[in-house]
Amino acid sequence: MLAMGVVMAASSSAAFSAPVLSSSANAASAHVSVANVVKANATLAPVSGTAAPDYADAAGLASINLSANLFGDLLLSTSAGVQTGIVTTSAESAYPGSASAAANIVNARAGLYTSVLGAIPLTSLGISADAISSTTVAGIDGSGLFASGSSSIANLLISGSILDTLGLDLAAFSNPLPNTVGLSVLGLKITFNEQLMEQTADSIFMATNAVHISLDDYLFQGHLLNGDIILGHSQASVTGYVPSAAVPEPATWALMMAGFGLIGFSLRRRARVRVHAAFA
Repeated sequence: MLAMGVVMAASSSAAFSAPVLSSSANAASAHVSVANVVKANATLAPVSGTAAPDYADAAGLASINLSANLFGDLLLSTSAGVQTGIVTTSAESAYPGSASAAANIVNARAGLYTSVLGAIPLTSLGISADAISSTTVAGIDGSGLFASGSSSIANLLISGSILDTLGLDLAAFSNPLPNTVGLSVLGLKITFNEQLMEQTADSIFMATNAVHISLDDYLFQGHLLNGDIILGHSQASVTGYVPSAAVPEPATWALMMAGFGLIGFSLRRRARVRVHAAFA
C-alpha cells in the first residue's frame, strides 16, 4: 500500500507539473567543415531564456565581420564570411502564455568568397540584403499549444560566379512564403523564411531562419563542404504541457446531480423492499 501511495503521489505531481517555456535567437551563425574538418564555428549575438520565472534577454552589435578560411594556399584561397551593420536580438517570455524571440540585421552579407594572390575576395556565392528579420513565438492559449514564425528580407541580392548562369527571380524572395527554396543543386541549397516545427501531445517547438545556406557534400573547387550559414535565427518552445480538464457547464452539473439523486433514491427504495419481504 505504501509503494502504491508513493507511485500515485508521483503520478499526481507529474500530471500537474507546470509547463516550461523557452526561446532563443542569434543574428547569424556559420558552421562549415571541409572534408570533415571544422573550419568555421561561430554564433553571433546569441540570446536565450527559460520560464518560469519570466525573462528578457537582449543583445546588440554595431557590426559583424566574420571570415573563416576554408582551404587554399598562397595562390588561391576560399573563405566563408558574414558581414553586417547593426544587429539586435531578443528573447522574452510572458509566462504562462508565451515565449518569443527575434533577430534583426541591417546591411547583411554572407556567402563563399575566393581570393587570388591575397587580393580582394571575389564572390563565389553571395547573399546580401538591406534588412533581414526573423520572429518566432510559442505558447499556450484557450485552444492548447500554438507556435508561429515569420521573416522578412528587404532588397535581396544573390550573386556570384556559382549563380551567374541560373537567372534567379529575386523579386520572389522579398516577402518569402514559408520554406521558399531559392536554389537547390548538387548539395547547395538556399532557403528563405525557413520554418521548422515539431509538436507532440505535451510539447511544441518552432524555429525560423530568415536565410539558410545549406552545404551537404557540396563539391567546390575540389573540396567537399558541409554545414550551414544562417542569417536571422529565432526559435521558441513549450514542454511539459498538460491539457486542463474540461469544466462541466452549469446545465451539465444539474443533470449530473439529478442523476446521482435518482441513483440514491433507487438504492433506498430497493433496500426498503428487501426489509418488507423479510418480515412478511
